[in-house]
Parts: sequence; structure tokens; C-alpha cells
Amino acid sequence: MAKDDHFRQLFESTYPQIVAYARRRTLTAADADDVVAEIYATAWRRAEALADVDVPLAWLYGIGLNVVRNRRRSSERHLRLVGEATSAARTTPPVADPAEAIIVRQALQELPDDDAELIRLIAWEGLSHAEAGSVLGCSTNAVGIRLHRARQRLDTALSSPLPKKASNQ
Repeated sequence: MAKDDHFRQLFESTYPQIVAYARRRTLTAADADDVVAEIYATAWRRAEALADVDVPLAWLYGIGLNVVRNRRRSSERHLRLVGEATSAARTTPPVADPAEAIIVRQALQELPDDDAELIRLIAWEGLSHAEAGSVLGCSTNAVGIRLHRARQRLDTALSSPLPKKASNQ
């Protein structure tokens, strides 16, 4: 099968899951579209590695994890520089999620990045422990241990009062 045909098959079989993955990790549809495009562009450039991949969707999630982290770091640098240049306070953009989703997202933000991502991969993306291990580069057993600890930290974050974010209310 030619590279074009193989990639087209990968794209068609994983696109809905990758779009959902990106939308759950970004604030706007446009940002999600950019993340999806970058995931598939990276996958295209690294298509030769796909032959050795057992779970292509998990491989794409791994690429997506790096894309989202890179965008977050870039955005944080940009905001820091803009804040320094203008000496203005940064504010969080409004989120149109139901109240429960906002509470969970805030609690996830209180967790270390690796814990939050593991919970998202298992709960939101529906990956098995083995698939999540493939994305994160660790064993299935390590995923189970890390997930148990991450869930405990999430429970603690959800049961304690969340810190109030600065706002313009």
C-alpha cells in the first residue's frame, strides 16, 4: 500500500477521535482545528514510524499530547511577554461549559500535567491502560499505579475549596 493510501486510511479511521481529543483540550473550535492539523501534519512527516505502531490512535494521541503541550507553553510565553509589555493583568477567557465541567476542569488544572493527561486519556478518550501506556511511554502496570494516584489527587482537589482565580467581576 502506498504512503498516500496508508495515510488516508489512518486519517479516515481516526479523524473523529482526534477532533474530539483536540476539542477537549482547547478553548475554541479554531484552536482545536489547528491542533488536529498539526497532529496529522506531524503524523505525515513521521509516517515511516507508523509501520512499527501497534495502536495507531494511541500513536496519534501521543503526537497530540506533544502538540497541546507545545501550544500551551507557547501561549503561556506569549501571555507572559504581553503582560510584561503592558503591565496588565491576565484574565482567563470565558468558558461556556456547564458548572460541573468547569469544576472538574479547574480541579484537573490543580493536578500535575502528567496526572491530568492520564485521567483525560482514560476517562475522556476511553483508552485502555495499555493504550495510555503507549501514549505516555510507560508500562501498563505503571499506568494503573499512576492512575490510582492521580484519581486520589483529583478526589482531593475536588473535595477541597478551589482557589479563586483573579477576575474582572
